[in-house]
Amino acid sequence: MSNFTNWHEDFPDRCLRLIGQFEKNIQNRLSTFSLMVAPSLLIAPYERLQTFPGKRINPQRDFDRFKKAKEEFDKLMEGKFEDAPFMADAQDGSWKYGKIATNIGQPDLWADEKGHSCPDESFWKGMSTLQVNFVWECLRDSLAHWNIATTDSLFQQKDRIQYLLFYRSKNNRYPWDAIKTTEKEFFRFIKAWATFLTESPAREALEGFEAA
Repeated sequence: MSNFTNWHEDFPDRCLRLIGQFEKNIQNRLSTFSLMVAPSLLIAPYERLQTFPGKRINPQRDFDRFKKAKEEFDKLMEGKFEDAPFMADAQDGSWKYGKIATNIGQPDLWADEKGHSCPDESFWKGMSTLQVNFVWECLRDSLAHWNIATTDSLFQQKDRIQYLLFYRSKNNRYPWDAIKTTEKEFFRFIKAWATFLTESPAREALEGFEAA
């Protein structure tokens, strides 16, 4: 296998090819496959290009080597999550955000500061005001520490998976940020993210490079 040209375009391209090979056979295992792919596909490009204050930067400094990609990355991260190009085909309301004020543990016991529980629709808010970078930090931290729950429609773990929940906090203190989406939407999302990276106008890989 040839070496990676970069981690923000070449790597997602190879991931997309693998997804294409398995997609027809994983429809009953979407959550498993998505969570297997997501940590590398969401985190690798982000960590190679981010230079946000207070965060460790990658010593290989891809953000210096690929300046156009870095510019596009910063512009994307500063924008609204729901306006991002890879969210164009997302179903309305398929992503929700909430804050866990008490009972961090089983999702059906989560409660916000007003006492609304996780199964209560009042617990969840839309994500129209959230920046891409904030959502990425939530997903990145959740995936890194495996703060993830899969639940049925009642936010329990009895029936078939309907929701994927990602939750994180700073220093394990309340409140915890929580993001909810469906398993089908999360799979669509990671594919759309990878496609966006490989088709981005910020491409700086060598023309004609063909990944093995």
